Amino acid sequence: IERQGAFNRLAFPGVQCIIPLQEELIAVLNLQDRNCSTPPLELNTKEFALVGCKVNVQYRIRDEQRGELIDSNSNVYKAYYTVKDDLEPKILEYIESNLRGQIRGYRLVDVFSKGEE
Repeated sequence: IERQGAFNRLAFPGVQCIIPLQEELIAVLNLQDRNCSTPPLELNTKEFALVGCKVNVQYRIRDEQRGELIDSNSNVYKAYYTVKDDLEPKILEYIESNLRGQIRGYRLVDVFSKGEE
């Protein structure tokens, strides 16, 4: 909950009082693991053979300075104020570019033998 544009307090489940015109509920954050999956990708191997691939990713927000997961109520406001953008498109773009680079270095036979890695 923000009061006059600045972080004021966290609202926990249950009945909460919000002062109209002074306080505002900004966001409801989900602290559980999140899932996203890439659309089907066609990747080239070392031999320029096309391989179809789909990747499922689970992620959780981590406090970079402390190196711990943001799952305690005292750090929730950090997750909201430091992670303003939607992360899924950035995560999927990162995975896709890394996967293209990795698959490009393998032969077709090696890709199928290491498929679960």
